[in-house]
Amino acid sequence: MLSVMAHGRGNVATAAAIGVAAAKAVSRLPEEQRVLYSLLIEANLSEAARKAIEMEPGLVNFFSEAQRQNFERGQAKGKAQGKAEGKAEGEAAALLKILMRRGLRVTAEQRRRIVACRDLAMLERWLDRSLSVSSVAELLASPKVALRRVDRRRQPAAPNGRRTSRRAR
Repeated sequence: MLSVMAHGRGNVATAAAIGVAAAKAVSRLPEEQRVLYSLLIEANLSEAARKAIEMEPGLVNFFSEAQRQNFERGQAKGKAQGKAEGKAEGEAAALLKILMRRGLRVTAEQRRRIVACRDLAMLERWLDRSLSVSSVAELLASPKVALRRVDRRRQPAAPNGRRTSRRAR
């Protein structure tokens, strides 16, 4: 790789010979590494050296194949990212609808927070809790705060009618 970077734009015959050796070595690597290194080789060679390498038997589509694989990987990653964003938008819309149907008032800031959330696990927790909370502020409170509130409600009353502290138990 270093030889390609150092000599890839110099004398065409030297650059092509170094490029062919590098391309043959890279072609034995696992796909992810092969794509990365072939793109690095291509970026550091002159146009004439690239064409000379493409004429070499066994390396006819060396650069175009790497580009295709890189493009397909990027396309798959973008598709997965788009699906996740769409799912998050759907979860946020469902959450807002539940809150509205339950008659809970959602402020503009709370709405922005819900719509901006891309954490699917958090949206799922909010959806689950949206059926039992008494306010949107309670819904959006950190889980530790929400758990303390739930624990307080479940504490039995003392004989005098007051709730006992956790330490007294």
